[in-house]
Amino acid sequence: MASGAHRVLLLLSALASGEPGLSSPARCRLEDGSCPLHDMELDSSTLVVPGGQSRCIFSNTASEYAFQVIPGDADKLLIFFQGGGACFNDASTQGAAPCLSHVVEQPLVGIFDRTNAANPYRKHTVVHINYCSGDLHIGNVVRWYLDGAGQRVEQRGFPNALSAIKWTRRNMAGRLASLVIAGSSTGALGAQLWAATLLRSFSHQSAAVISDSALGIFPEHSQGPLLAGFGLCKSGLLDDSAALQRLCRSQQLTMQDIFHQLAAEYPHVALPVITSQQDAMQIKIYNAVCMANMMTERDSAAEWESKLIATLESYNKHPGFVLYLMSGNSDYFLPVKELFTTDLRGKHGLPSYGLKLVQWLESLPVFAGQSISSECSACAPVLASKTFTAPTARLQQESLVAVQPRDLPKESKDDVELLPSIHVEPPSLEYPWWSYLYYAALLVTAALLSLGAAQEWCHRSSFQSDAHHESSQDILGGHPCCRVTSKRTPALAEVYKLPCKGARRWWLGQQASAGCRTACSQGVKVHHPLANGGGEHQGVHDEHRQHLNLDLVGDLVTCIRASTIDSEALMKEVTEEEMTEFFIYAGCPGNWRG
Repeated sequence: MASGAHRVLLLLSALASGEPGLSSPARCRLEDGSCPLHDMELDSSTLVVPGGQSRCIFSNTASEYAFQVIPGDADKLLIFFQGGGACFNDASTQGAAPCLSHVVEQPLVGIFDRTNAANPYRKHTVVHINYCSGDLHIGNVVRWYLDGAGQRVEQRGFPNALSAIKWTRRNMAGRLASLVIAGSSTGALGAQLWAATLLRSFSHQSAAVISDSALGIFPEHSQGPLLAGFGLCKSGLLDDSAALQRLCRSQQLTMQDIFHQLAAEYPHVALPVITSQQDAMQIKIYNAVCMANMMTERDSAAEWESKLIATLESYNKHPGFVLYLMSGNSDYFLPVKELFTTDLRGKHGLPSYGLKLVQWLESLPVFAGQSISSECSACAPVLASKTFTAPTARLQQESLVAVQPRDLPKESKDDVELLPSIHVEPPSLEYPWWSYLYYAALLVTAALLSLGAAQEWCHRSSFQSDAHHESSQDILGGHPCCRVTSKRTPALAEVYKLPCKGARRWWLGQQASAGCRTACSQGVKVHHPLANGGGEHQGVHDEHRQHLNLDLVGDLVTCIRASTIDSEALMKEVTEEEMTEFFIYAGCPGNWRG
């Protein structure tokens, strides 16, 4: 996930390629005036600093939050949510955090290119909601853990996005011919989460919600706590749906629930999805969430693809859903210069194959009576044959969404009149339930380390007196200062407690020792503190290590499945993704005894 964030950073900054739009951007502050759209230079980028509660995730970040405006036609609006990873717990926020933590200006490439005639959105006024909060643009929480400056981490993606939307409402209050809501990577999830509110907030003739390279495919049971932890339930974004609100408060809400509700509520709005069949970044994000939640589940490209297809098929039942599905593992298409060369074989699919992505986008949004069809290189007929036709009998009359009022510091009366009443309440400090497990785990770890020291002392004092009388069978499992756990061998559960110089200790009988050896012969590793021993038993140790695949692990005899986890490969993967400070225990999860 972290490598994905750095990759996004490189894509956005485009420093190596010297893309236009990066030199000395204009900047204005809402605190100094209204920063009116008509004062900004046409087709040029301006950074608007809203002040107030807006901020990036870390207190020691040099840059202050700003969103980006590119003026264009007054009746065409593109609201784009920037991507850039996510930071969702203590472990994922420390070290090389897998989310953008400072404002990165979007270069004028891809759908922001104002000079390329092939860009169907080159005339749109663009409000680019920059991203440096690591919270899918929905966060409004003060975390219980600290940043590098010793201050509690704050995630304010919701106030950040709200400030941009309020400015847009003030400056584009008329009816829009074209409203496009889009996002790439984690920004696509932000677009989906904000879409219903935005569709109600802007009167429009035709609209589309474009999701690029993110469908919210995460490990089971991980999405609900993540979304609730960001503060989504209290944001007001879900207040129009009692069902979604219940799911959110019970920590069972998923991005699939969000999409299904949006599609059901707006059947006349096109909801296109752009993705690769084996999107490398989405797979890394999936596996990083597994690691951050200490799950042993890992998805290969093929396994993730099967989940992708299942998700797409569930979306396909909605009238507005259409799909551009590419082969390969490319990702992140809309805000990069490769948009104009991307086809159904991805960014680098040569020779050219099928309808180019930029040509497909020309039909979005879909105006009354017009159509757009799904495109894919190799997918099920039910997906490939999908077509959406915009209805001709209705032009949507949008009304402002009524959301439960909340206090927003420094909010003026004009803001309330021009924007749906989405307000922010300064949150109390968050102490999620899993934080108590975290500290409990630290206490247990300290206790085990203390126990290990006591066992080592007991072991040495006992072994010195009994060393000449122990057999190789005793060395493999019969020593009084040993402890055995196993998932496969019931005999190992028969243990007896005996005193050891005033302390309690575990005695593993000969039956358990034999059971452990039997288990090892069936493909289970045995770990024993004497496996690397020396002296007159060295030959015995080497012989049994070679036969039974023994390894040294502290003062425990641990029988685990050899195939349970590849810790070396896993740690290599952690390094590659720059995920740090995880407690990864390679054992038999959920089956420890004794």
